[in-house]
Amino acid sequence: MAIATKNYITIMTMELKMIKTTEDNFLFVFLLMFREMIIPLIVLIFTNAYLLTPSWKKRILLFIVVLAVMQGMDYLTIHFKVIQFIKWNFICAAIMDAAFLLFGLMLAKTVLYLKEWERRKHESRV
Repeated sequence: MAIATKNYITIMTMELKMIKTTEDNFLFVFLLMFREMIIPLIVLIFTNAYLLTPSWKKRILLFIVVLAVMQGMDYLTIHFKVIQFIKWNFICAAIMDAAFLLFGLMLAKTVLYLKEWERRKHESRV
């Protein structure tokens, strides 16, 4: 799901001319890998770590650290001229990254809820 969401956002930003991508083919492949594989992997790792962390303070710290890592990666794409922000900025990117993290967490919580609901439903039949 994160892959589809990230692809949608990439298409929308490119079509709306909010970012400009590099002309270098090698760097463009890096951009695709970053958007389609690295970001969803970070969201998956965050979701699993979040669900295994018992303390709210540690969960908030985990969210901030992962968001900072994602922002750092966004900065590196700008620094190495993989993309250029035109009508976009780091605040918008941070909001989108936070939305991806929260969406991944919401999806995981929904799956866990459905799993528990199915288990209870099965136990009531037996």
